[in-house]
Amino acid sequence: TLYKHIIQALNHAEEIATREEVKPMIKSWKTRTEALFNPSFGLDESTLWHQQIHSPDEALAFLTFAAKAGDFHNAVEIAQKYSNDSRVSSIFALILLETHPVQAEETAIKALENVHSSDPWLPLQYAIAAKTAEFVGNEDIAYQYIEKALSLWNNEPLWHLWIAKLALKLGKPTIANKFIEQMLALQPQLTETNISAAQIYIESLSEPQKAIDILQPLIKTLSEESDQSFLAQALMAEALMQSGNKDDAMIYYRKVFKSPLAKDPTWKLKISLGLAKAALLSGQASTAIAVLEDVAHIAPHDISLYKLLTEAYIKANLSQSALQTAQIVLNESPVNVEDLTWYAKKNLELNQPHEALQALKRAIEIHPQDSSIQTLYANTLLQVGQRDQANQWYQKLLNNENIMPV
Repeated sequence: TLYKHIIQALNHAEEIATREEVKPMIKSWKTRTEALFNPSFGLDESTLWHQQIHSPDEALAFLTFAAKAGDFHNAVEIAQKYSNDSRVSSIFALILLETHPVQAEETAIKALENVHSSDPWLPLQYAIAAKTAEFVGNEDIAYQYIEKALSLWNNEPLWHLWIAKLALKLGKPTIANKFIEQMLALQPQLTETNISAAQIYIESLSEPQKAIDILQPLIKTLSEESDQSFLAQALMAEALMQSGNKDDAMIYYRKVFKSPLAKDPTWKLKISLGLAKAALLSGQASTAIAVLEDVAHIAPHDISLYKLLTEAYIKANLSQSALQTAQIVLNESPVNVEDLTWYAKKNLELNQPHEALQALKRAIEIHPQDSSIQTLYANTLLQVGQRDQANQWYQKLLNNENIMPV
């Protein structure tokens, strides 16, 4: 094997070495090779190696494999010894990430203070700073650092995907799509690249047709029973739904509904919600109900599921079930103005205006400046026969005065 050949060559070099200062270097390379190729490399070997470190370059190699061996103690010692080298500090930040994430971010960012703008390591160090910032939830800072990394090293497709995902989280779908186009330009033929691109286009909620254009030829080339094929078909269903093509979307949703992909709870829920939405739009309320009732145990607190199930019950004229399901939404989200308003509207649809009044009253107390909720409240007062109070609200709305329900 390659490992044995390298070790043999280094052993031979050690035997014939005449200069004493060369021997520690050869020994260090032997240890590096052990760490790289030997799966049994562990704590004892790491401890031995750390005694042979004499330069920042050797420290870098050691830190990489000390992490693999779980040798945190010696990693800290070496990192402190060579803390003036920004590369060592950056790699050490990655080692700290799982156990000391805040310190990891501080270490990675501090390391950038000592880096020259022409240093070839700088893009990687920006990326490490981005990784640590994202890990602790500072996504806006992570975005800034990975953007700097890409400004210096623009040919890494995964970095384009990374910043696209961050852009989406920060509410920048147009920018996310721009980076995805750059990623596709770098790796246009790779299946993983195309699937990732389609996912971003779908999640951005703005470019379903681009996702469809990517997925259509891809699905034809993939083996029908492969995991990638089922994933591509599930994404195709989502893209078709976004584009308004519910009939073709339902075909794809049905294909993946009982596929191995649907064994994953997250995908099971996503596929079920998509299939139920398509079924409802196609007038198949009973199908939507069956699908949603079957998947409810996976996400017992998912408000979107219960909202959709309420709609399905209403379409199927199952008023009592609809009321009970709408109540679940209210129980899960009792102080969210949007959900309170939704609950009120569903109760109005189901001929329960008094229940709707209570929800609207609570919504106005939380958000007294929303005139649309106040108008709905006034309309509902009129519906239950409280004409005087309704007129009072209409007058106040005309005068743009804030009042509270009694």
